[in-house]
Amino acid sequence: MSFGSKWLINELYRLGFSITYDEVTRYKQSVIQSESLDNVIAEYFPGTFTQWVADNVDHNVATLDGQGTFHGMGIIAVSSPKDTTPLVSRSRVISRQKRIRVDELVKDKGVPIVQYISQPEIGLATVKYKPILHLQVPHTLPSDLYSDMLWPSGWMFNEAAKPRPNWSGFMQHIFSDEQHSKSEVLLLPIIDLNPSDETCVYSTLIYVQSQAARLNILTPCITFDQSLWLKAVDIIKTKSMNIVCRLGGFHTMMSFMGRIPTMMKGSGLEEALETVYGPNAVAHMITGKAVARALHGHFLVEAALVNKLMMAVLPFKQNENDTSSLNELASSNVDIDSESEMDSLMYAMLKWESLRDH
Repeated sequence: MSFGSKWLINELYRLGFSITYDEVTRYKQSVIQSESLDNVIAEYFPGTFTQWVADNVDHNVATLDGQGTFHGMGIIAVSSPKDTTPLVSRSRVISRQKRIRVDELVKDKGVPIVQYISQPEIGLATVKYKPILHLQVPHTLPSDLYSDMLWPSGWMFNEAAKPRPNWSGFMQHIFSDEQHSKSEVLLLPIIDLNPSDETCVYSTLIYVQSQAARLNILTPCITFDQSLWLKAVDIIKTKSMNIVCRLGGFHTMMSFMGRIPTMMKGSGLEEALETVYGPNAVAHMITGKAVARALHGHFLVEAALVNKLMMAVLPFKQNENDTSSLNELASSNVDIDSESEMDSLMYAMLKWESLRDH
């Protein structure tokens, strides 16, 4: 080609702005030859908590003719230190290697492909769900751990100068003393197969299991999105693999919020949301698709319900002519910093908790 990348790099080399195309290729091959993917995780992250994530990888998808696109399975390893000691990235010297053929270069460098043959009436077909009552275990938390009750109480003592923080700000304020080191993400080989293919998913699980064995992890944990998660769980169940398969946080949130309107059908939830959002927006929110908007809407509904319940159980008399009587309570009738008020507030929270459980 007259104006390909090879020509451009060589021209830049002649002008003194780059190295030759041959040297660029030699460096890439030297990096691959000096990297051992079998031991890289154990060498890079000794004594850390490591989990894996696999998902679709798309490259060059917006071509005019649809040719030359790539659609495969990408895998990453995420390692987190067990204490506050940060992970130190290793540094290594890349030795200059001889150029070799590509087929020799990539030999034993990728993920081994293992054929998977699905079997009927095995896997998810054998899973039986127990009644939720069989999974419930009585457990009482200490009263000082009711953080989900302290946050709504901010509406009761809200001031213009000190507005109530959102949930993320509230959690940062509570756990401000806990310091966590930054996790490290390592890119693993990409599988050149259709990610929805069961053979691709099975090969991914076997590869993750082999990587976990080098880290002395008996039960590896891998995360998929919803479509791949269903296939992975079915394969793990069929092959009796010792792997924990997690559903991605985004799809978990979508599934959870999509079930709320079904469980509360006829309760007036949609009508309550339509007082703030348009009817078409609410239609998408109740299915769990518009995640950010639905999450904000559910927070608003929760705040309204919790506020009314706490107004009913807190020990005070509301002024019918003043909607801000709670602020008046906080500023005049009660010293919020006093031990007695904290006891009263905690008692009200415990009472509300018992009402919520029933």
